Amino acid sequence: MADEEEPFRAHNWKQLTPQQLRNLPAVQRGKYLAYEEPPKDVLDAQEATLKRIRETYKQKKMATKGKEPIDLEREKQEILIGQLKAAEARNRLKAMKSKYHHYRAEDVAHLITTQPTALASVKLECLLPAKEEDMNLKDPLNRLKRRRVERILDDVNSYA
Repeated sequence: MADEEEPFRAHNWKQLTPQQLRNLPAVQRGKYLAYEEPPKDVLDAQEATLKRIRETYKQKKMATKGKEPIDLEREKQEILIGQLKAAEARNRLKAMKSKYHHYRAEDVAHLITTQPTALASVKLECLLPAKEEDMNLKDPLNRLKRRRVERILDDVNSYA
């Protein structure tokens, strides 16, 4: 008997008749009924509820198992679509920039050719280059060549 001990189960020590139970105040009746064995219809309803909960849990579990690979594939596809859209946007932007530079070069060339004098057109061409050139700020001379150039520029006799 020591091996097969049942867990403690609270119960009412005092047994009340249905008439005594009806005469109790509502709070005491609720406390008394909390420790009583529920009726058969309540037990059946509890079992049916637990069964529905288990079935719902199983269905959700099965649904999530089936959706995981589909969701991963969908995410990969969405990432790929996003990358393609970004590439298309970059290409559109590049095309718009090249079109802008082309039209700007045409406008500047037209302004230069419509100047009244050659001197005015040369001045305008210096101020408004037809193409924007990338400025190369890197020094083309190394240290040795730079020293030689500076010596030549500093030598007074070299200008004569």
